[in-house]
Amino acid sequence: MKTQIFKRSWLYIATLTLALTGCKDEEPVVIPTPQATCTDGIQNGTETGVDCGGTCNACEVVVDNVLEGSISADTTLDASIAYELNGVLSVESGATLTIPAGT
Repeated sequence: MKTQIFKRSWLYIATLTLALTGCKDEEPVVIPTPQATCTDGIQNGTETGVDCGGTCNACEVVVDNVLEGSISADTTLDASIAYELNGVLSVESGATLTIPAGT
């Protein structure tokens, strides 16, 4: 009987010891924030366009692309070009107008 109590007590003490020593305060995991660059394809930081303006090179501004009327075929705008919206621009049924970030 004493042997069984001793074995059980030893098991409880060992389990409790492992549980208490295994619960240490760990250093928090710090995930570094990626640095904004002038070539990351995202408008961030002080940029006034995608990868241009602010601390990056000046953005190329071309205002010879006037959008007006209707779009009947799939169209994707270029983020490096400035567009001027002149009046109503409608996208007809079946057509898609894609405007990338920074346009």
